[in-house]
Amino acid sequence: MANEFKVKKGLIVDGSNTVLDIQGTQGQLFSVTDSLTGDLFSVSDVSGVPILNVNSTGLVTVDGNLNLGDNNKIQLGASQDLQIYH
Repeated sequence: MANEFKVKKGLIVDGSNTVLDIQGTQGQLFSVTDSLTGDLFSVSDVSGVPILNVNSTGLVTVDGNLNLGDNNKIQLGASQDLQIYH
């Protein structure tokens, strides 16, 4: 396949701020940073609109639905006093 790059044993990227940035024809699709503040991980749709973002404060933002399989649960807190099951 033309323009293909394969990594067989691992990849180490040493960078500053944006460690991995994948651009599509309409803008950024995926990025990972090593910043201690702000966005750490971001995924965008093909038009560049963010659909998943993980912030250094622990905030996870999803633009759309979060689908979990049968018999999975969402657990809030460490005490297991709030769980949502399907």
